Amino acid sequence: MTRLVAVALVLAALVLAACGERTEPTGAPAPQRLTVLLDWLPNADHAPIYAAQASGAFRRAGLDVRIQTPSDASTATPRSPVTMETGDSPCSSAAA
Repeated sequence: MTRLVAVALVLAALVLAACGERTEPTGAPAPQRLTVLLDWLPNADHAPIYAAQASGAFRRAGLDVRIQTPSDASTATPRSPVTMETGDSPCSSAAA
């Protein structure tokens, strides 16, 4: 008799656990907008960036990438990877 009660309790627990409603996302999230500021006019070093944009790799990764060249190439300064991450100009710490 106790075995029958235990089986009934397990079955009741399984039925109640299956009754919960779970909402699933119904679409892809909006792509994250990202602007890539090139350190110079477009050149061969930037080819992977342009290739990824042309092939749709950025879009598949959930990114809306906009590539921006410097407005005046004569005043553009090459940036190191550190300044590319922080957005600081290479000379900003010397001026402070």
